[in-house]
Amino acid sequence: MPSHGLDLVTFRFFQTSGSCNPWNERSFQLSRSVWGACICTWGEISAKARTIPDMAEHIALYAGSFDPPTLGHLDVISRARRLFDRIVVGIGENPEKQHMLSPDDRLALMQQVVGDMLDASPSGAPVEVQTYDGLTVDFARSIGAAALLRGIRNVTDLASECQLAIANRQVADIESVFVITDERYGFTSSSLIRQIVELGGDIQKLANIVPAAVLHHLDQANQ
Repeated sequence: MPSHGLDLVTFRFFQTSGSCNPWNERSFQLSRSVWGACICTWGEISAKARTIPDMAEHIALYAGSFDPPTLGHLDVISRARRLFDRIVVGIGENPEKQHMLSPDDRLALMQQVVGDMLDASPSGAPVEVQTYDGLTVDFARSIGAAALLRGIRNVTDLASECQLAIANRQVADIESVFVITDERYGFTSSSLIRQIVELGGDIQKLANIVPAAVLHHLDQANQ
């Protein structure tokens, strides 16, 4: 900001209180010298700002099988968008799990529901969806993730996730960040949804815990 702009503001302030008073005039001159000594120009500020090194982008990896994606998953992503610069949703293959949906279906569904979320709430960190093979920590390292994002639904989750977080820190030197989900999704799990679908339960009853696109896909696949 130019110094004369500050002088004008200061002058008007003292003018409203009676500029004919010698005390006000002396105050005006004093304030002018103080502002001149303490305030630098915008050009100086910009020059100094250019000397500050850029901060590294803080990327969070939210990894899982997402079989299928749930509203609980989206809740975790939504909350994390206020904490990180970018979020990568990593859909991995867990050899210990028998998947209901194919990798392509899970990728397509997650991309769709994340896209719908971003359209509805454009503010916040960008989110991208990728698939990966192998260890989660290796994938996290390959994308430059600063932390593993994990959703906590209840105390049972906390106990198991703490053990996993400590192991990942010791083995791969990567931190974990826990985000507590909305209480509505405290007992939502993909495994429970799979059981309902595979045992022929009423899929429409899942409307409160899975996104509409996922509900439609499960309904069509079950016909």
